[in-house]
Amino acid sequence: MKDAVEQKNFEEVAPEASAMIESMRAYGYTLATAIADIIDNSIAAGEDVRP
Repeated sequence: MKDAVEQKNFEEVAPEASAMIESMRAYGYTLATAIADIIDNSIAAGEDVRP
């Protein structure tokens, strides 16, 4: 029996950045939130975020 993924035909399509930005904005994701997420993720990963 073939794997389920092998049986399906599909095309990989790169996401459209502008559509993703608009959808994130619609949910209230702001530039300030994005910067805070970057800092938070850097701290969680043990990176130094000081200039």
